[in-house]
Amino acid sequence: MSEEEKEVITVDGVEYELDSLSDTSRHLLRQIQVCTTETSRLQNELQRSEVARVGFVRMLKEQLAADAPEKDSSDDE
Repeated sequence: MSEEEKEVITVDGVEYELDSLSDTSRHLLRQIQVCTTETSRLQNELQRSEVARVGFVRMLKEQLAADAPEKDSSDDE
Protein backbone atom coordinates (compact mmCIF):
# COMPACT_ATOMS: atom_id res chain seq x y z
CA MET A 1 0.00 0.00 0.00
CA SER A 2 1.45 3.36 -0.94
CA GLU A 3 1.56 6.21 1.52
CA GLU A 4 -1.26 7.98 -0.33
CA GLU A 5 -3.55 4.96 0.15
CA LYS A 6 -3.03 4.57 3.90
CA GLU A 7 -6.11 5.18 5.96
CA VAL A 8 -5.84 8.03 8.40
CA ILE A 9 -8.03 9.63 11.01
CA THR A 10 -7.73 13.20 12.15
CA VAL A 11 -8.15 14.08 15.81
CA ASP A 12 -7.75 17.69 16.90
CA GLY A 13 -6.05 18.51 13.61
CA VAL A 14 -3.48 15.72 13.91
CA GLU A 15 -3.51 12.86 11.38
CA TYR A 16 -2.95 9.30 12.57
CA GLU A 17 -2.43 6.30 10.33
CA LEU A 18 -4.85 3.56 11.30
CA ASP A 19 -2.14 0.92 10.90
CA SER A 20 -0.01 2.68 13.50
CA LEU A 21 -2.71 2.81 16.18
CA SER A 22 -2.50 0.59 19.24
CA ASP A 23 -5.12 -2.08 19.78
CA THR A 24 -6.67 0.08 22.48
CA SER A 25 -6.89 3.09 20.16
CA ARG A 26 -8.47 0.97 17.42
CA HIS A 27 -10.95 -0.42 19.95
CA LEU A 28 -11.86 3.09 21.09
CA LEU A 29 -12.26 4.19 17.47
CA ARG A 30 -14.65 1.28 16.81
CA GLN A 31 -16.63 2.24 19.93
CA ILE A 32 -16.92 5.82 18.66
CA GLN A 33 -18.16 4.51 15.31
CA VAL A 34 -20.76 2.30 17.04
CA CYS A 35 -21.92 5.22 19.19
CA THR A 36 -22.18 7.48 16.14
CA THR A 37 -24.27 4.91 14.30
CA GLU A 38 -26.50 4.33 17.33
CA THR A 39 -26.98 8.07 17.86
CA SER A 40 -28.07 8.45 14.24
CA ARG A 41 -30.48 5.52 14.56
CA LEU A 42 -31.98 6.95 17.75
CA GLN A 43 -32.37 10.40 16.19
CA ASN A 44 -34.27 8.82 13.30
CA GLU A 45 -36.44 6.86 15.72
CA LEU A 46 -37.15 10.02 17.71
CA GLN A 47 -38.15 11.85 14.54
CA ARG A 48 -40.52 9.02 13.54
CA SER A 49 -42.02 9.03 17.03
CA GLU A 50 -42.58 12.79 16.94
CA VAL A 51 -44.29 12.55 13.53
CA ALA A 52 -46.54 9.80 14.89
CA ARG A 53 -47.32 11.84 18.03
CA VAL A 54 -48.34 14.84 15.95
CA GLY A 55 -50.56 12.57 13.84
CA PHE A 56 -52.22 11.10 16.91
CA VAL A 57 -52.89 14.58 18.30
CA ARG A 58 -54.52 15.54 14.99
CA MET A 59 -56.60 12.36 15.00
CA LEU A 60 -57.68 12.98 18.61
CA LYS A 61 -58.81 16.50 17.77
CA GLU A 62 -60.81 15.18 14.82
CA GLN A 63 -62.38 12.47 16.98
CA LEU A 64 -63.24 14.91 19.78
CA ALA A 65 -64.93 17.16 17.23
CA ALA A 66 -66.88 14.17 15.89
CA ASP A 67 -67.85 13.07 19.42
CA ALA A 68 -69.12 16.50 20.45
CA PRO A 69 -72.91 16.81 20.42
CA GLU A 70 -74.12 18.84 17.51
CA LYS A 71 -75.42 22.25 18.45
CA ASP A 72 -78.55 23.39 16.70
CA SER A 73 -80.20 26.77 16.84
CA SER A 74 -82.85 25.57 19.37
CA ASP A 75 -80.11 24.95 21.98
CA ASP A 76 -79.33 28.67 22.08
CA GLU A 77 -82.84 29.69 23.21
